[in-house]
Formats: sequence, structure tokens, C-alpha cells
Amino acid sequence: MKNLKFLVLLAFSLNLLYGITFSQTPPEIEKKPFVLGEALTIKSEELGENRTLNIYMPEGYAKDTKKSYPVIYLLDGSADQDFIHMAGLVQFASFPWVKYLPKSILVGIGNTDRRRDFLYPTTIEQDKKDFPTNGGSAKFMSYIEKELQPFIDKNYRTNKEKTLIGQSFGGLLATEILFKKPELFGRYVLVSPSFWWDNGSLLKVKPMKVNKKTEVYVSVGNEDAVMVQGAKDLYALLEKRKPEGLKSHFQYFPEEDHGTILHTAVYNAFKKFYNKKVFGKAKQVYDHHVHLMSPRLIKYFKDVGIPFSRPDAAYSDIDTIIKKSKTNQMTLISMAYLFGHPEFGKLENEYETVKAENDYVLKAREKSPKNIKAFCGVNPLKDYALDEVKRCRKLKIDGIKIHSNANQLYLTEPAHLAKIKPIYKYAAENNLPILLHFDNSHPKFGEPDIKLFVDKILTDINPATFHIAHFGTSGGFNAKTKRVIDAFIKQFETNPNIKKHEIMFDISAVALDKNSEGVPKLTDEQFAELAVYARKIGFDKIVFGTDYPLYSAEEYLNILKTRVKLTDKEIEMILKN
Repeated sequence: MKNLKFLVLLAFSLNLLYGITFSQTPPEIEKKPFVLGEALTIKSEELGENRTLNIYMPEGYAKDTKKSYPVIYLLDGSADQDFIHMAGLVQFASFPWVKYLPKSILVGIGNTDRRRDFLYPTTIEQDKKDFPTNGGSAKFMSYIEKELQPFIDKNYRTNKEKTLIGQSFGGLLATEILFKKPELFGRYVLVSPSFWWDNGSLLKVKPMKVNKKTEVYVSVGNEDAVMVQGAKDLYALLEKRKPEGLKSHFQYFPEEDHGTILHTAVYNAFKKFYNKKVFGKAKQVYDHHVHLMSPRLIKYFKDVGIPFSRPDAAYSDIDTIIKKSKTNQMTLISMAYLFGHPEFGKLENEYETVKAENDYVLKAREKSPKNIKAFCGVNPLKDYALDEVKRCRKLKIDGIKIHSNANQLYLTEPAHLAKIKPIYKYAAENNLPILLHFDNSHPKFGEPDIKLFVDKILTDINPATFHIAHFGTSGGFNAKTKRVIDAFIKQFETNPNIKKHEIMFDISAVALDKNSEGVPKLTDEQFAELAVYARKIGFDKIVFGTDYPLYSAEEYLNILKTRVKLTDKEIEMILKN
């Protein structure tokens, strides 16, 4: 962007807001402007004209200079359109006693010609006559991507959370962005989209794949039948895309019409996106790392002399696990990758045993399919590994677990790299997330392994989701953990090949307040340093997990709060991932 011109602060004095004038100001009354935010006029090279942005910053923005914020982009964001009442709604929804929304920056995109900017070209002659300037949506999307978002990220303290709000023609444009440039926003609020445009041709476009965390809210009021049906048709299309990871909501408001629905719809969208009931309550926490073992696997452990401190049911019975883990929302992890391990001895029917173990975990998912996911385990160095991943996919597995330490997997070995790469490739092509225990316990494990992972695997596969278990090592927090995290951060900052993937860090078994399998508990200094590194990673990249049966959700949340001393807000951010 060039020729940036900052205008005066957007000041709405009382007489502007209410039309009040004073012929004389009594000396005891102090009158001053009521400032809502900033108004900027910026020359857009993409659009070839000056554009106005209205910016609302949340309370505390100026004081806490280290805090970053989500950004909500509002189409029809002129001061005389929807900016003022949406700014009030954003403020209200983020009040601590309401808490439907984290404190956020609101960017109102002022209009010059909304019919030009929001509408793609039409084949309908009457549309062309009624809206002669139509057809500029592609250029406007380019403006959002290449100019607007980079400018906001450069000049304001933003995090990676981006939401787009659009109504009517704005809802049509927001849907076009969702279909053609879905990566631009993580959440979409689509209110009464005008799908009648060009006889609904947009709903016939094959959409691009979405990020795993994309969430869409669709609403419509008591409006024209075509508007209502278009919104329902969109929701039906979105629901079919659940396997991609897309999450969608739909609400019909019979008491609202096209002119009154926006405020109500956006408020309800915030409630759907940020359900305050999940904040800080362990019974509704999602635990991404829960181990489940079949009786057969438990017996193998006992046969080689590994003791168990709890009854077998605590490890093998899903009802007992739900009770003891203190949450009913979890990802169950199969440990089938252990069969064939030298300590267990040679198995005559090894692959059949692996399949039976994975099937045992899949069966447990049936207890609560809406709340429980299941990951198959596989040793990627085995000849049957890819076949097992394919079999698990046919059984609608939710992901796979790879344990580099248990299977002594070294990416520095060309033969190992050749074995593992087809599995990663298949998982990526079929939207199978991977829980990766990356550490292989080699004394030199660290930056070279991570660089190989990015350059030799991530570069050559489709966008995929990875959860890096235990912050990249084998639990606890020490110098090795810091080296691994620093190496990943370096890759994020310097290597574009990693950016197409969704890479999250699983905090399970990191904040140890007790010794675990040879990993020592953390000192007070290490707990404090862990907090520093968690903030360094960014809470938008951390997922909650307990490594159950090591901890229950309630126990581990308490450790994060009292020993690591994460704030309630930081814990909430983790729990939302």
C-alpha cells in the first residue's frame, strides 16, 4: 500500500450521536469528544481509489502492549451503516460477565460502491440492468487478501484469529470468499446471503478445501422464500463437508426480517463460536491425548514385568476412563504400534494383533461418537503399516498415532524416511490428522530432525494436520524441549513449506509435578520457563491433553493454572483449540 493517510480519530461527540446542540455551555459542564475508534483513509492500489477503514480497539489495547487480539472484519462497515452498532456488540459480548467473545479488534470496511465490490459477474440480463456496476468481487477479494489484511496485521497487534461478517450482498461476497479463498478467515458469519444473484450460481461452484478449524454461521429471517431457501441450501452444502473438518451452524429467526436480522444474528454467532460454558470447566474440556489399552496389551505389559498401579479397567474400560479422566470429550489413542516391539518378543500373527488393538479403540468410540474420537496406532517401519492405515480409514478412523521413540524411527536414516513418507502422503490426501510423538530419544535429536521433517516430508505432501505430542519430546520440560520448540519456531519464521500445514503442540505430560517413566518432575524454575515457552509458541498453537492415565483433565488443568501459572484467558485459548 502507498500514500497512506491517517485521518483524525473517529470522534462521535454527543451532539453528533444524538443531534443535541447547545446555544450556551454552562461552566459546570465539561464537554469533550466521545471517541469510538479510528477512521483511516488509505489509497488502495488494487482498487485504484481511496478506501475508508473504521477501527475499534478493545478496552486495554493501549495499556497492554504485549497482548494480541483476534480481528473481526465487517463488510458494510461505514460509520453510517453497521460499524457503530457492531462495535457496541463486540464490546458487550466481550464483557467479563458476558464472555461470549474474547476481546477483539473490529475492522469496518467502508463502502464506495458495494454493488460493484460484492457482486461477481452475472449472466442474467435483468440483474445487469438493475445493478450495472456489478462484477468487481474478484478485485475486492484481492484487496482484502493483498492489502487490507497485511495492513491490519502490520499496524495492529493481531493474532491469527480472523472472522468475516457479511449480510445480504455482503453475505454473498463472504460466501464467495469461503468457497474460493477459505484460508483468509477462520470464521464466517453469513447473514441472509443474496443467493438469488445470477440464479444462485455460486452454490454450484466447487469450493476449495477449508482449514480444519473453519467455522461458519448461516442465518436468515422471515424473508423472501428465495432468500430462506438459499440459506438452507448453503447450510446443507456445508454439512456435507464435515469430513474436511468444517463446522457449521444454522439459525432461522421468524421474528426478524431482512432489515432487522443482522444484530441478532451476529450476537448469536458469537455465542455459537465462543460458547462460554466451555471456559474453565473440566467436565466439558476436550482431552486430545487419552490412552486406551485392550486386555491383551495389558497382559503383554505385565508379562514383560511392567507394573500397573491401578485396576485394569482404568486402562481398558471406556466407562471407567470417562469417570476417572473427568471429561467425556476425548481422543482415544491406540497403542497398537507397540506390537512387534523387541521387548514383547516375536508374534506369530503380529499384523492381526495390531488390527485387533486398533479395532478395540474404534469400538470404544461407539460409547459417544459425538464426543469421542479414535486414533489408530501403527509402526510405520512395518511392511503392513500403510495397509493398516488404509484399513483404518475405511473404518472411519479420526486420525493416526506415530510414535518415533517406541518404534526407533530416525528420519536421518534414508530407509526410514522412505518407509514413513507414503504414510504421511496418504494421511494428508485423506484428511487424517497425525498425532506425532516426534522424539526418538537419540542424543542428537533436535533441529536436524525437524528440518528433515519439513524439507523431506511436509514440502511434498498436501496440507495436513499434525499434533506434536509433549511439545516435541518425550514429556517433561528441559533443555531438549526448548531446543525442539526453538527449532520449530525457526522453521515457522523462515521456511514457507511448513506454513501450508496446521501444526499444533500437545501440552500433555509436559507440566509434570511428579516423576513419570523416568522423566523427572519440574522444578519451580522449569514451570516458570515452561510458561515463557508456551507464550513463545502461541496459545493458538497449543492443544490440551493429559496423557491419561497420567492425569485427569481436572488435575492437569489445575497444574497449568497453579504451577505453570497460565492465566484463565490463556487456558481458555488452549481449551478452544
